[in-house]
Amino acid sequence: MNQKRTTQGLRGSWLALGMALAGCGSVEAWEQANMLAAGSASSLAGTCEVRPPFTPSFSPELEWEWTGSSIMPTHNQVMMTPVVVDVNGDGTPDVVFNSFSGSNYSTNGILRAISGDDGRDLWAVTNPSYRVRGSSSIAAGDIDGDGKVEICTVPENAAGLLCFENDGAFKFRINGSGNDWGGPSFADLDGDGKVEILNGNQVFSNTGVLKWSGADTMGGLSTGPISYAANIDLDGTQEVINGRAIYRADGTLKCRNAGIPQGLSGVGNFDSDPFGEVVIVGDGKVILMDDDCKTLWTTNIPGGGVGGAPNIADFDGDGKPEIGVAGANNYVVIETNGTIKWTKPTQDLSSNRTGSSTFDFEGDGKAEVIYGDELRLRIYDGATGTVRFDVAHSSGTTYENPVIVDVDGDDNAEIVMIANNYGRSSGPTGIRVFRDKNDGWVNTRRIWNQHAYSVTNVNDDGTIPAHPAANWLSSGLNTFRSNSQGVGSTSPFAASDLMVDEGIASACDPESLAVTLTATVRNAGDAASSKGLKVAFYRGNPAEGGTLLGVATVDSVIPAKGTANVALRLTTAPGGNAKVWAVADDDGTGLGRETECREDNNAMPASLSLTCESLPSGGWTMTGNMALPRLQHTATLLDDGRVLVAGGFNVSAELYDEQTGEWTATGSTLTTHRGHTATKLPNGQVLIVGGGECPITRITAELYVPSAGRWKGARNTLQQRYHHTATLLGNGKVLVVGGDGSEYGEDALATAEVYDIASDSWTYTGSLSQARAHHTATTLPDGKVLVTGGFNASGTALATAEVYDPATGRFSFVGDMKLGRGYHTATALAGGKVLVTGGAGIDPAQSASAELYDAATGTWSFTGSMKQPRRSHTATLLPNGKVLVAGGYHQATGIQTASDVYDPATGTWSETFAMNVDRYGQTATLLPNGTVLAAGGVSNHDQSSSEFYTP
Repeated sequence: MNQKRTTQGLRGSWLALGMALAGCGSVEAWEQANMLAAGSASSLAGTCEVRPPFTPSFSPELEWEWTGSSIMPTHNQVMMTPVVVDVNGDGTPDVVFNSFSGSNYSTNGILRAISGDDGRDLWAVTNPSYRVRGSSSIAAGDIDGDGKVEICTVPENAAGLLCFENDGAFKFRINGSGNDWGGPSFADLDGDGKVEILNGNQVFSNTGVLKWSGADTMGGLSTGPISYAANIDLDGTQEVINGRAIYRADGTLKCRNAGIPQGLSGVGNFDSDPFGEVVIVGDGKVILMDDDCKTLWTTNIPGGGVGGAPNIADFDGDGKPEIGVAGANNYVVIETNGTIKWTKPTQDLSSNRTGSSTFDFEGDGKAEVIYGDELRLRIYDGATGTVRFDVAHSSGTTYENPVIVDVDGDDNAEIVMIANNYGRSSGPTGIRVFRDKNDGWVNTRRIWNQHAYSVTNVNDDGTIPAHPAANWLSSGLNTFRSNSQGVGSTSPFAASDLMVDEGIASACDPESLAVTLTATVRNAGDAASSKGLKVAFYRGNPAEGGTLLGVATVDSVIPAKGTANVALRLTTAPGGNAKVWAVADDDGTGLGRETECREDNNAMPASLSLTCESLPSGGWTMTGNMALPRLQHTATLLDDGRVLVAGGFNVSAELYDEQTGEWTATGSTLTTHRGHTATKLPNGQVLIVGGGECPITRITAELYVPSAGRWKGARNTLQQRYHHTATLLGNGKVLVVGGDGSEYGEDALATAEVYDIASDSWTYTGSLSQARAHHTATTLPDGKVLVTGGFNASGTALATAEVYDPATGRFSFVGDMKLGRGYHTATALAGGKVLVTGGAGIDPAQSASAELYDAATGTWSFTGSMKQPRRSHTATLLPNGKVLVAGGYHQATGIQTASDVYDPATGTWSETFAMNVDRYGQTATLLPNGTVLAAGGVSNHDQSSSEFYTP
């Protein structure tokens, strides 16, 4: 949203379609309604793009800057071209560069990596043995096939190269000829899948062994060469281009033009044949050399100067490549035939060897040129040289050039530019990133891996292609030191489409009396939205004068088709009930930053309570009764803070609202369920598995859609199950384990299966080592799942425990519990520990016992005893880290009201307030306000009652 909003779009009307369902009634109408809704959304949305012509958005602004670090803080000067690669595998690009201290750009430099997301430090190579040349260039890519990038650069003594792993660890040192401001490039010269390292006229293996040295000296300018690879003659094998010399992959000299100076170069196609030509800049000249090393033309750089590395692209949209070169006093653009197109005054009296880049930021077919000299960073119109952006800059200058890349992973291009105050008393230092303030720039790649960058010389994942396509023959390219529009199959015009999901909620903090509003923002578009998205909350429709409650910020990029949660804390509760509107991409004035393909669907209302009152001082408080008695039911906390209770010998389902303390009926399940599981999915829907089968439709699994208040059939499980477990995995799938094959049979199962909501399908995964039912399953910090105890087919309580690894799909035994347990509980604690309580048989001492599992060692230890023996009780992790155990049954006590609290800090148990109603087999749900709702269960009193515990 980038304009004042006059209408607020609403979605979800299709979800009102469908028919009331009860028992095992037909689900066809409901399914058809959902299919219609999905089809309509697809046809309405189509491809999410913002294509020209559109309101121009060219408003560069500083997104973030790195000006130094607590790690070697004086090393904050940067005077070289950085590379952009993902060094830590988090999917967000990172910036890698050499830095130096003060004016010493030659020795004692250090290699650094910072996050492209916000510039935070990732690592720095501080070992004095691996100091680098602060002004030297870098190459990055996966050279050893381990799926991670490596980085090579020039050491401080300028001899050979230093190579590092993706995390900055030293990999190897290469002994070779000298280089200074230049540096390496990566290529698979002979297409054998093994990457070579190029450094001037020398080529090394991916382990640092010299393969050959070329005949025409180290090459380059006096301050060092930058060679690279390209299949210039289209013979199927890449050549090494080192300025005026071209070498075959085996090191033999293909050709050399001894009549021209050494220099920095780039490759493109400037004539009618399909072969490449080389642009060489040096000694104040720009020279075009054919693939056989013959000179085609020579042009002097206006205003003099040595000349920096050439930038090749179609500057003016005429379908032909131009060349951009910086000298001492001018930036010049040269036509395909060597004539001068335009010049603009600049100042690089220091080195006159800086470079530039070209990019069509708005996707309108008109390229822009980005160049920074000693004093200014400018963006020029590629066709005319008109200055479109001009900001203060500072550099002593070497070979640096701006890098155009999607550095923060938001599907918009950004400019990455270095800065230093070498030779000056003041000025910016470090790394600066510029973006369009409305995120109106088209997207581009998330990688720029070397100074001699060409789009086809590196894959998006940092691997080096064995047989790269010729850049100049690739559609939309014929570029060098310029990036491409779009990424893979993603259109360069792809845009975000931001909306707020249903399920906006409010929560009261009874201690501070603050109200927190929460919402989920969904990006239904084809491009990510940027970090820092604003979401405004209003009391009443903002289009009709609603009152602003406040603005929250999404602290991460929202990828295409992704979601992010946002929260706004109101320290003073406004009071009363109100319709609250959440509006994505709204800064509180009706204005937003994102350029979206739809600007009319950013808002969603919800009726919420804005009241917050203190809770009782502690203990259990009765709340509203459910409509029916329930046992063997489930309770699930929904995204909007309500609690869904389903099953337990009937098809009815109910919703509990903590704001009102009341239960209301919702859609009935398609069949009865008991001994089932209910799992909230990432999309907010609830998956019920097992515990019953519809005799008409044979449904064994179904989904609750909160926005519609209805159930729909899901694909049947591969086996019917009762008293199993269901666990949401980190990948959004659901792991269902074990259970009984029939409701009362002694036929414990060892099988396990996984549900994928995207395909509505079940697949078997690895089986348990030991069949079990009435067990527990707990997610560990590493994403694995711990399964404990339960009963085997003979009814024996098991002490064994197993861990499921989603990466391998296999179970493996870990240490046994101290006692066999069934009808027990397992609660994940901080630090990778799991608390197991009760359920250990008739002996009261054993059934009162508790054990701790340590995921780090795979072992168990006793941790005190509860005050009462229990099974079929509940255990709930409280916000303060303690565990509330409530109710349960034991022969020695009968049905219990007693409650205990476990303190992990001391490993001790203490008695707390007793429930008002005795219960076992009840549910216990932690509510957003920090209280615990207990509902139903077997009781000598009221099995439809519910109550909540206040810590």
